[in-house]
Amino acid sequence: MKKEKLPEWIKKAIERLERERGENVEVMNPRKGIYYAYAMTTARRSGGKPKTISKYIGRIGEDGTVTVSRKALIAAKQDDAGFPEGVVKCLDRIRKKHRRIAVIPTEKAYYIYDVCGDAPVYLGLSEPDGSFIPEPEATERKNKKQGHGRMAEIDKNDRIILSAKSMNSRIPTKTLSALSGLGEGAVINRIRKLERAYGIRYMAEINLEGLGYREFVVFIRFLGDAPREEELAKALAGEPEIQFAAAMKGNYDIMIYAAAAGWEEISKVICRTRENPVFRRHAAEWYCTPFEKRHGYIPPRDQFFDIVEKEKVWSRTRETPKKRDGKITINEFITLRELNSNGLSRFTEIDERYGLGKTASKYAYKRMRQKSGIVSRTTLTMQNVPARYIAVMMVKIVDRGEFNRAMEEALWETIREIGEATDRYLLGGRIQIPDGILCIAPVFWNAGLPELQEELESRIKGVRVENMVMTDILVGKLCYRLSEAGKDTQMPRGMEYSNI
Repeated sequence: MKKEKLPEWIKKAIERLERERGENVEVMNPRKGIYYAYAMTTARRSGGKPKTISKYIGRIGEDGTVTVSRKALIAAKQDDAGFPEGVVKCLDRIRKKHRRIAVIPTEKAYYIYDVCGDAPVYLGLSEPDGSFIPEPEATERKNKKQGHGRMAEIDKNDRIILSAKSMNSRIPTKTLSALSGLGEGAVINRIRKLERAYGIRYMAEINLEGLGYREFVVFIRFLGDAPREEELAKALAGEPEIQFAAAMKGNYDIMIYAAAAGWEEISKVICRTRENPVFRRHAAEWYCTPFEKRHGYIPPRDQFFDIVEKEKVWSRTRETPKKRDGKITINEFITLRELNSNGLSRFTEIDERYGLGKTASKYAYKRMRQKSGIVSRTTLTMQNVPARYIAVMMVKIVDRGEFNRAMEEALWETIREIGEATDRYLLGGRIQIPDGILCIAPVFWNAGLPELQEELESRIKGVRVENMVMTDILVGKLCYRLSEAGKDTQMPRGMEYSNI
């Protein structure tokens, strides 16, 4: 595909790849916003005629990030022939911890991956002198070089569009035009610009309680040495009830956000996880508390819907001729799973893909949105947000007399206040052990966390704030958006059910 026809962010990604690899890079067969990158080299046939050889590198997403293919990594150099002496010594040290690694050499660095598991795991990079820069420091350095150190500047109209799409991603362009005062063409261009800048993905916001599940938070504190993060990620990802998990620094080493039908079910999840060989080898203290969400959202993983299909989907039988409370139809399940993956999926395409009746998915969504409350709205998440780190703040209530109803409402209003391009807090909810509030917030500058703590302690009486920092996300994703407190949607009633 000719470079002049490519979007600007793809051109920049290609230029970056060409600088790193010292090869000509082209993209082929773009589909649905994904571009497939190939390294192009020229060789001579036996007859002397030139021959073009293409080597697949990986996929370039809409945010410009490159996902290296496993095949490309396996084809990468497994031996150290031709590497500088310092790099060879660095690789020898890494092989003591990782049995099989692959190295992608470039002019400026040597990118190292663990290829033992089902998917390659990026470990970090070695500089030509043998200095090893581990992940995530390597990624942070890479992002700084690529200009990801700060949020893109947005104006009033961008904020209107981001907020409206966060509150209902299926809002018609015509309605956005009326809200912002811009023409429809200008609105479309701004949406595309924001999608590229922030790597925006759309999804349904699912009310887990309406679906019959409770939310829990689990904290783990290792008493000695801890497992490697790659091992932790693989062990936790095997439990579909776990929707999000992160490694942390502070009072706890791991935080888990899970969804289960009740205490008995979450207890089984914890017992299975503790019996996993990765955890069984390490002494640890485990704490579990119910989580009553008051602000924000964490998207369920696709694996969670395997549980939903097994436990919640109703099928007509002689014993169950009518749908009982707490059950959903197969049409509702299919629609829910599809919209969790892509909140802008067209209902007609869902109907055709699964052989449903005409408008079946549209009316299934309407029932879940208006009657059962299983779907709160369709929303978005920004996947390309250059937060320096994620803070986990435990607001412990130490004086119930001072922390009265007025103080609690003041706390939620503080958490709901919006920042520049994203909410200031990504998640907030009540916990029982300890008695208090759990908040998750992105920090974009060095002094950001002390400022957040000072703000909470000065505005809310009778509390003590303890801070922790996420060092790596092991399972799932957080939801970055720009919501408006107290508002559910910004479109005329009924318009969201269109196939737009």
